[in-house]
Amino acid sequence: MSKYLDRVRAENDRKAKLLKKTPKKGQICNNSLIKKTVSQLDKLIWKECRRIAAIRWPDPVSCYVCGRKSLIGANKQLAHLIPKGSCGAFLKFDFRNLRFCCYHCNINLGGNGAEYLRKMEKEVGKEKLEELFNDKNKIINAKEHYVDLLLKYRQM
Repeated sequence: MSKYLDRVRAENDRKAKLLKKTPKKGQICNNSLIKKTVSQLDKLIWKECRRIAAIRWPDPVSCYVCGRKSLIGANKQLAHLIPKGSCGAFLKFDFRNLRFCCYHCNINLGGNGAEYLRKMEKEVGKEKLEELFNDKNKIINAKEHYVDLLLKYRQM
């Protein structure tokens, strides 16, 4: 019980410090992010992920799974190797888990997981994939992780 109380106190202290910090000119304000819901943070991070992914994997983008060329608009999907529903908050916006796919592969074929996994294994290796699948089981506070991630991604 005492370990639990120590963790709760430490967490409350951390939040209090975040709220007391006032940003310098040009910095992003933590206060406005802390007040947002997880759903609101989710939308903001997803927007940042798409922006960063477009820089990381510049046009002309082809589907990671089937190789279809010139993905644009709704046909340009940022897909998860480990599905959003089972990867948890830690991997949901992790670029190790994301690649551009066409609408057909991501939505109609449910991510086409077998082919996606085969290509990822070829690209990053078995060790990195095992690390990714092990990270799937990490348990974190989603809201705090999202705030930290959003601040990190906005600086990229």
